[in-house]
Amino acid sequence: MATVPMTKMGIIGYSNEKDSIIKFLQREGIVELLPLKQSSEQNIDLEQLLHRIDSAVDFLLEFADEKPHKPTLSPQQVKAFISDFNLDGTIAHIEELRDERDRLIADINRAKAKVDTLKPWVQYPTPLAMMRDTIHCRIVMGTVPAHMIEAFEHDVIEQQLLFWREISRGHEGMHIVVLFHNSISKWMDELLAQVEFTHWEPKEFSETPAGEISRFERDIAFAQERLDGVSESAKALVENIIPLWVLADHYEQIMQQNSAIASAEK
Repeated sequence: MATVPMTKMGIIGYSNEKDSIIKFLQREGIVELLPLKQSSEQNIDLEQLLHRIDSAVDFLLEFADEKPHKPTLSPQQVKAFISDFNLDGTIAHIEELRDERDRLIADINRAKAKVDTLKPWVQYPTPLAMMRDTIHCRIVMGTVPAHMIEAFEHDVIEQQLLFWREISRGHEGMHIVVLFHNSISKWMDELLAQVEFTHWEPKEFSETPAGEISRFERDIAFAQERLDGVSESAKALVENIIPLWVLADHYEQIMQQNSAIASAEK
């Protein structure tokens, strides 16, 4: 959408009057002067700039109470926007906020996923760093699906070389810890395979599940607080949407003119 309708035109005059004609046209602000020759790289640079402007606007629109309307401006008003607006600084600031927002959201989602993983084990009192095999015994943690719980309990009930404990049950099944002697490892592995046991190895955790959940919840709260700050900063920049639109339309017109000139030169 163009900022203001424009008509392409060429100007022919005496060479000795060139400077006075250009000064007059610049003073009146009724045309935008472009050299006849344009470098092939200019449109590529403008495309990259337009992409950054569009991305910045899309980000700010997420924080606008109402989507503003694109204005129709005179060439003089457009020129004033261009001269008064710090485009590079504004876009750089918006991009920093957007990157920070995306990073914080990713951190929050990762932490929430960790909490969801740990919740079935929240009642387990042992620090997870201690859940390691010994010289004579192996220890496994995981889930027996609901439809296999009865078969699992039937097969292990008389086995003297293992100890197992149910931690919780949910829609996924029964979450258990199993400690068994190395001499029955093959039998145990076959049984776990038969009952479709899903192993869970808490290698990345060290505290108790409850302690780990508390730590992740603190991390989530801290990241959410910072995310709220980013949102407030972004809201304060919403007023830049219209200037960014104006500049985007201005550069789109330049690209169109460049393309027309390049076509005419062929």
